[in-house]
Amino acid sequence: MEKSPKGGNHRAKLTDEQKESLCDIVEEDCSLTIQRICDLFFERHNIRIRRSTATRCFKDFHCTLKNLRPIAERRNDLKNILDMKEYAMNFLRIAPHRQFCFSSTKQVSSKYDVSIVERSLEFERKESFRL
Repeated sequence: MEKSPKGGNHRAKLTDEQKESLCDIVEEDCSLTIQRICDLFFERHNIRIRRSTATRCFKDFHCTLKNLRPIAERRNDLKNILDMKEYAMNFLRIAPHRQFCFSSTKQVSSKYDVSIVERSLEFERKESFRL
């Protein structure tokens, strides 16, 4: 009596030519996500593959994909410094008799989250808003 194989169907979903085509998609534009690569493969071959299948194919070709992230705009860039200075001058023009302390806390795209501490003789108030 012989043991039957376990684990289901182990046949390859992609042929060698299709695997090479998948790697060609990556060579055309290496900044694509794995999901986008799978979508392009479906458009070209009308075969739907999952991300895990694509990843195994890349592993067979000793290729790995890394996530690319855009580099944030520099906080001390001259344009950003001038924008913050202009904003501070406009704000002080609104209320010249009060003292304000500006501190930029976080940058989101080209916008700033600014904390303002208002000091006057009567009270101290802190506000935060997006620039």
